[in-house]
Amino acid sequence: YRSYDSDSLYAVRFEQIRFDNTDVLVSGFSLLPTDRNLDFTNRKALSMHSLKLEGISWPDLLLNRRLVARRVTLDRPGFDIRPSGAKGKAANSPTSYFSFLRRLSQQLDAEQLVVRDASGDYRTAASIRLRFQQVNLNIRLRELLSSNNRGQLLHSFSPISFSEGDIEAKGTRVTLREGKVNTVSRTLDAQYMKWALGAGSSEGEFQQVSLQDLQEEKGGGFRAGRLAWDKAMVSVQSLERGANKSASASRIPILRLHQLEGANTSLRFRNAELGATMQLELLKAGPIAMHPGERPVLEHLMLNGRSFLLESG
Repeated sequence: YRSYDSDSLYAVRFEQIRFDNTDVLVSGFSLLPTDRNLDFTNRKALSMHSLKLEGISWPDLLLNRRLVARRVTLDRPGFDIRPSGAKGKAANSPTSYFSFLRRLSQQLDAEQLVVRDASGDYRTAASIRLRFQQVNLNIRLRELLSSNNRGQLLHSFSPISFSEGDIEAKGTRVTLREGKVNTVSRTLDAQYMKWALGAGSSEGEFQQVSLQDLQEEKGGGFRAGRLAWDKAMVSVQSLERGANKSASASRIPILRLHQLEGANTSLRFRNAELGATMQLELLKAGPIAMHPGERPVLEHLMLNGRSFLLESG
């Protein structure tokens, strides 16, 4: 089966449908942008193993052509969201997402949206890419559809769990495993995190990571209140003598961190003149700021360790 929405901007397809009183199970469901879909900030594609609608109001659907249900469940959906490349007022409007939600609310009304084992690939116009696997969450859909700002939208989400995630932004890549995100408190917890900056200039592996008050900044970077971990191995490779500092520094994304606190940390540093290895029981610092074209600024550094080794050459 194949159909289109009222504006022919999206094509709806499915392979099989089964009815059980007020419940409907749709298998092989997909929602894909058509060739006419060039005006939104992002083109969105969605496909899934099955879509289940529970507690459907048939009078609303048949007489008003509006889907009213108690719960909507997406089983193993795959999301692909990326900039369309379109230019003009609609593509640059910061309210385009909320306009889309308002339009969607005219055709859909449901109390709850359940997402099971989702995967996603999200790219922004600011060259930020997020990829996640086995995502699970519940959404208060009626609250989401009535959102008028970012805070209201995020409040409609329950804590989000995922098995693996990748974040790439301006030369930095962060890999997370077994994580949980709370969009209301803006916290991210993960059992494992790997961080790599530029072409191997700095990297680190962290266990039992907690990042609090995480927010995106206008320049495409991020700011956070506190980063903490239970165990880590960090390697920092400074610029070689005579290297092009401006080219390397341009790979550093904007990052503002109010406080950093790590335990059981192995820290290695090397540049053209010397190398240092430290085994730390506790590392504290903050605030920390990193900007493109500038050296990182770190204040109030405190180290408490078991060993320190300094090598020259």
